[in-house]
Amino acid sequence: MINLHSLYTFIDLSGTFAFAVSGAVAARNKGLDVFGILVVAFTVACGGGIIRDLCIGAIPPAGLSDWRYLTMAMIAAVITMGLDSLSKWLNRPVLLFDALGLSLFAVSGARKALEFGHNNEVAILLGMITAIGGGVLCAVLLNRFPAVMEREN
Repeated sequence: MINLHSLYTFIDLSGTFAFAVSGAVAARNKGLDVFGILVVAFTVACGGGIIRDLCIGAIPPAGLSDWRYLTMAMIAAVITMGLDSLSKWLNRPVLLFDALGLSLFAVSGARKALEFGHNNEVAILLGMITAIGGGVLCAVLLNRFPAVMEREN
């Protein structure tokens, strides 16, 4: 069971990293300063998980009580700011890291809901909230429409 728990923690922290990169790139593209980039990166990385934890009664939320989430989000944001040329090299980096984060957080969100005794339907909904919650909060902070809800061309 410990190995499975470690796998889920790795998935959750990987999603945190991916969404923090996505948020940092979006914030930098919007012209925010270093503090703004760090705030948006953390909000995108941990916002959906915090909403999920509040819904299932996991108090305090892991995104606020476990130092690894803040650390992972800050490392990802600093790397993103430091490797400006890498994010310009990637084709649409926000969408790439959003896709990674969405898939990882949908799995971890559903798993945590099931772990707290909720049924499959609730787990699916909370997996979705975990996956898109941070991006929606980011869209509010950056005054834009959430990319996950836009129609593809």
